[in-house]
Parts: sequence; C-alpha cells; structure tokens
Amino acid sequence: MKRKMIVLFALSLGVSSLPKTSIAAQAVSSGNAATETEANQQKPSPPLRKSPLSPVQERERMNRYLNESGPSTEPWTKNADGIFDRWKADGKEATASVKFSSAKCFQRGCLVTATYSDFGKYQSGSQSLAESDVFQNWPGTKYRSPAEVLKDGTVNVMWVLFRPAEK
Repeated sequence: MKRKMIVLFALSLGVSSLPKTSIAAQAVSSGNAATETEANQQKPSPPLRKSPLSPVQERERMNRYLNESGPSTEPWTKNADGIFDRWKADGKEATASVKFSSAKCFQRGCLVTATYSDFGKYQSGSQSLAESDVFQNWPGTKYRSPAEVLKDGTVNVMWVLFRPAEK
C-alpha cells in the first residue's frame, strides 16, 4: 500500500517510474528505521522539467551561460569568427539564404545567430554547415539551439563554437 502511494505521488510529480531497488522504496516496504533514515538523508534530485525550454528560452539560457564567463579576444576567437564567413564564402546553394550576426566571443565560446529564409533552407543550411570541413575541423565542442520559426516563416537559431580545450 505504501509503495503504491509513493508511486502515485511520484507520478503526480511527473516521474514515470521508480526503480525497485531505490532506498526510499526499500525503507517503505521493509519498515526498517535505519534504511528510512538513510533515505531521508540522501540529497534530493532536482525537480524534473515538465516541458522542454522553448527555442527562445534555450537561446537565452545559452547566451547567459556564455556571458557569465566574460568577453574574450584571445587568438582562438578569431578562428571561431571566421568559420561562418568561410562557410558562406564556399558559395554553396545552402549558404545563399542564411544571414549570420557578427560573432560574440566569451571565455567559454563564441556565438552567432543565424536567420534562414524558411524552414527548408534552415534544414539544408544547417546540414551543410554541420558537414562542412571548416566546421568539422573546429577543435572544440559545437552547438546549435533549437529552431525558432517566426510568423513570417524565417527561422532563427544560435550556433556556438565552444572554447577549444587547452593542450
């Protein structure tokens, strides 16, 4: 009965299942006071998000994360800024319908906002950039935010080139 109450409570919080071997479940099912105390002393898990962030919220979250690290003009930032320019200079069809903002570089990485003329151009342009040699050769982690489709059909995303690991 107590396990059913825990499961129902967990489901009301958005947890889809409880592991059968969890300390809390053992404490309730066994009635063992030592196990119950141990379960109560465990650090609680962070609350589960009921829904993912919107594309705008995700871009704002990433922007805050980068901004918190402070601006950077280190040599690696010059390479990051040139990645998008070199891809556009390749002159492929996918590059014609995208506009990039100037790169903003921080200690943690550089970001640009890309605006595509429509969703189809976003798909082909994103794939073309992600598969390009210039992008693939970036020595750090790369990131693209979820797409925000505007009322006029244009699509905004944020591309981030994270600071390369120091050798």
